Amino acid sequence: MDQRLETLMDGMEAQQEVSHQIAALFRKYCPLLEKISFVDPCDVYRLLDAEAMMINSALLANRRSIARLQLHLLEDVLQKESVLRLRWQDRRMTWTSGRVCQEVERIRYVSSLAAVTGAEKNSQKNSAGSHVLFGAVE
Repeated sequence: MDQRLETLMDGMEAQQEVSHQIAALFRKYCPLLEKISFVDPCDVYRLLDAEAMMINSALLANRRSIARLQLHLLEDVLQKESVLRLRWQDRRMTWTSGRVCQEVERIRYVSSLAAVTGAEKNSQKNSAGSHVLFGAVE
């Protein structure tokens, strides 16, 4: 497929990896923040929840952007394929019409040769027949 599309897919995989790393960091540091007890546990969870919501919304926005880019790339590829197909069909039509014209010209040439040779044969028969007639009369 397209190099740009492969790069985009790699970016999506990297984003998923970052998402897993962030989740692991939250799981690791949440109990540590509870143990510190500088703030109430409910405030710690509220703070972590707010941060997680911001991170999730940023990740979702990134996924939407990547999906939009992927859609635009696929549309671009389809558009190029469509143009190439139309160009191919046009050239094929031109080629076949050229071939038809060549065949028509060849048939005309052959039929004109046949008409010329047929006329020559008829004139030779007529001239031979007149000699026979004139020869018989003499």
